[in-house]
Amino acid sequence: MQRDHRFYLDRLTIEAVRNLQTGTFELHPGLNGFVGENGAGKTSVLEAVHLLGAGRSFRTHNSQDYIRHNENCALISARLVSDAQIQQLGMQRCRQKILLKHNGEQIERLSDFIRLLPVLTLHPGSDALVSGSPDHRRRFIDRGVFHAIPAFGRWFGRYQRLLKQRNAALKQRHDERLWESGLIEAAEHIESMRREFVDKLQEIVEKQAQIMDKTPEVELHYQPGYRQEMHFADALGRSRQRDRDLGSTQVGPHRANLVIRYNGHDADSTASRGQIKTLVSLLTLGTLVLWRETYDRIAVVLFDDLPSELDREHFDYLVDWLKNSGHQALITAVEPSALTSDMDRLFSVKQGFVRELL
Repeated sequence: MQRDHRFYLDRLTIEAVRNLQTGTFELHPGLNGFVGENGAGKTSVLEAVHLLGAGRSFRTHNSQDYIRHNENCALISARLVSDAQIQQLGMQRCRQKILLKHNGEQIERLSDFIRLLPVLTLHPGSDALVSGSPDHRRRFIDRGVFHAIPAFGRWFGRYQRLLKQRNAALKQRHDERLWESGLIEAAEHIESMRREFVDKLQEIVEKQAQIMDKTPEVELHYQPGYRQEMHFADALGRSRQRDRDLGSTQVGPHRANLVIRYNGHDADSTASRGQIKTLVSLLTLGTLVLWRETYDRIAVVLFDDLPSELDREHFDYLVDWLKNSGHQALITAVEPSALTSDMDRLFSVKQGFVRELL
């Protein structure tokens, strides 16, 4: 299942995704722009790519929402290309099941499938990374670590299974301690890899902040889901009676959080809307830098309505950086003038039809 880290998305076929007409188009390994009126379908193109790379939509938690009305299944397939190899990915998402294929072979585990195409998405809802619940920030960290450190997925999956078993034992008034040795071991690996990633991300974000905004001080603090000075085993023991009373595990990596501070204050409660967008773009950019420079991973980057999300200075900086980053980008905008001069390939999206302009 290992793949060349420098694959890019070469050809994309989309069927029965929202209002998009069935079609195939070829992408540039650099910057690809999609322009069209609101509702034309350009965000749905990004959604289809995100489905291939993340296994879920960034617009809805319900798979039936993105399957075209009166259709039973949506299909997205892609050709990935490197200097020496071609790979095929395919996802058929029906209302009751999902079928995943890699080079014609069925893939049973979603985690094995999404490892093949690292995707990072910045869209209007991404503000929740700063202003939303800890779940958003925890998922952001885990996505970053998942594509950076191969062992993370295995330990994360093991932790989730053991956590489910311990919680079941708590609900049934059985001895929950039977599951704790493995749970503690998995938690220690998860915490170590998360901290490594956050520490490196902090260094990169500090540098990028100085370049992008000149003034902000951005601090990232990882909170493990229990008191910092304690070991997880001790935290479990101290929380045991509370866990039994509530019937679920109240401490651990599944309760972790990333605290983001902006100019000395907690960003989730004090940052303005503009500052939040700056922080989200910094964290996105920082992850891309980290993936490439430290872990030698390239990604498909999806930016929905980027010109309206960022001011012109930050937009220009981000686009200039992307040009030389090695990452592939798909960027949407309403006005062609916002993207034309920067794009390696430009597409028009109108009434669900995708057409190449240049």
